[in-house]
Amino acid sequence: MKAPASRTRRGFTLVEVMFASAISAVIAIAVCSGASACYQFYESMMADTELSLRGRELRDKILFHEVAPHNGVFHTGLLSGTSVHIDSVALNMDCETVADSGTRGSRRLRLILSGAGSGRHLFEDATRVSSKWLDPGVTWVNTDWDNLIDTTDLDTKNRFYVDLPLSITLRRPLGGRAVLTRAERITVPLFGKVQPTDTSRD
Repeated sequence: MKAPASRTRRGFTLVEVMFASAISAVIAIAVCSGASACYQFYESMMADTELSLRGRELRDKILFHEVAPHNGVFHTGLLSGTSVHIDSVALNMDCETVADSGTRGSRRLRLILSGAGSGRHLFEDATRVSSKWLDPGVTWVNTDWDNLIDTTDLDTKNRFYVDLPLSITLRRPLGGRAVLTRAERITVPLFGKVQPTDTSRD
């Protein structure tokens, strides 16, 4: 009986190894690039959603209930304010209060910017009930006081504007951070005053 012939065994040649390594590297780079792009898109989408929600929440608070309800008393916001006075550090207005019993009152509103850098947020300085009421959470107000309030039309059109840029920090796929900012301009007409319209659009 004849023994089977021995099979020749050998490994890859250097050229084959280099060729296979090159193909693997190209595939790995493509997969990593795709994963990185998907991660960055997801982070940006979530951050933009967070900015939108936080911006709407903050806008509604400063316009309609600028101070947290406390002791059975509800406070109005900028839309119900009168006797506005804006100085170099604060926005001052007279606003109404409404108690649970229906009793109406008034108070002096004083809105300022508190904190610095990524901790900057709006703060109601008159009542000091809740320091976190106007704090936009993981976002922050990315401007200084000089660029926050625009009084260009205050005397002529009885309205002013609040420029509210909110920022949030993004994580990068391979490390590092980036800042995403969403800006919004809020028009505040003075309560009880006439706001003239642009007659050219009538």
